[in-house]
Amino acid sequence: MYSTVDVLTPKVVIGLLVGAMLPYWFPAMTMKSVGSAALKMVEESEEAAQHHPGAHGRYCETRFMQHA
Repeated sequence: MYSTVDVLTPKVVIGLLVGAMLPYWFPAMTMKSVGSAALKMVEESEEAAQHHPGAHGRYCETRFMQHA
């Protein structure tokens, strides 16, 4: 009536490992994509500050031009 699960079989061990990794994998991929998007935004704003020094106001000039 009841079937047993043998934890020592390779398919079960692999399934357990993959199943245990999934909750951590999705947030890791989300954080990676958010980080790359934020980096692109910073690069774009630095490029805009270099090409148009007065376009973003005094804060943009003083902060980004010091690092150029």
